[in-house]
Amino acid sequence: MLLLSAPRTITVDGITVFPDHADPNQFWYLPGPVSLTRRTDGQSVFTFIKYKPAAVEGGAKGGGFVMFATSLKLDRATEGRIKSRLSGIAPGDPVLSLVPFDTGTVKCVALNLEGSGGTSATAAHAGAFNAVEEILGATTPSLQGDEEAAFSLTLSQEGAIILEQAYKQGTGPIGVIYDLKFTGLRPALDVKITADFKRIYDGLNASLSGQYYFVKATLEA
Repeated sequence: MLLLSAPRTITVDGITVFPDHADPNQFWYLPGPVSLTRRTDGQSVFTFIKYKPAAVEGGAKGGGFVMFATSLKLDRATEGRIKSRLSGIAPGDPVLSLVPFDTGTVKCVALNLEGSGGTSATAAHAGAFNAVEEILGATTPSLQGDEEAAFSLTLSQEGAIILEQAYKQGTGPIGVIYDLKFTGLRPALDVKITADFKRIYDGLNASLSGQYYFVKATLEA
């Protein structure tokens, strides 16, 4: 289990790394920025489908779909720098792992809509529109490995156009928020208390005597 507030805790490129409470070669890191999951060929897991007007007229719901997956995987460059630092701390070969999370939730933020899988937009007011009509997919991440979460967005015709133009201009109007909880140990405190029992006794005796006289005076009055 990871050990909090330990002297061997380090931070590299914004990533905090904790030592293990028992294994001197085991280290645990808190995740950094959320990123798109990558396939074995290095391509991002992201698909954007925009319906043609004819498809919409033929009964296709909305104007398009976006399907993607995210993870908290540490990039190799950062992992290499962390292990380089740990090699000077660990007595053997350092082992670096993502902090094991107990519970967690994940939600998507996309244009007008925010929520976990199963969130639907309320009906738009007259003259307005919903760019994203529904969020499908995960409500919790995998809680193991790289904490992957997959989502699918149902877009209106306007939303499909907005999203297409946004990505052509290099902007990303979609975000994912992880809320994760983990358990860790704090170092034991070694505290030594020195007490003068005679002074403690005298103090208690004086306090009790004072209370006695105060009560007695009240009763006599």
